[in-house]
Amino acid sequence: SPIFSFKKLKVWQKARDFHRDKFALFPQIQRAALSTPFYISEGARLGTKELIHFISLAHGSLIETMNQLILADD
Repeated sequence: SPIFSFKKLKVWQKARDFHRDKFALFPQIQRAALSTPFYISEGARLGTKELIHFISLAHGSLIETMNQLILADD
């Protein structure tokens, strides 16, 4: 699946190894997770074209959250 393809990238794998125990992830996870519904609601109030744009931003936030949870699990 294209959503999970970043896990196969060597550069992501190396960054994951470097990241272990280096940074506090909770504030970053919270920010990314909370931005998802905000993007959706913001786009919904503006119209179809804007909704598509904001859905894309929400999708990015979900991928970011997933990545941060993977790192936190490490």
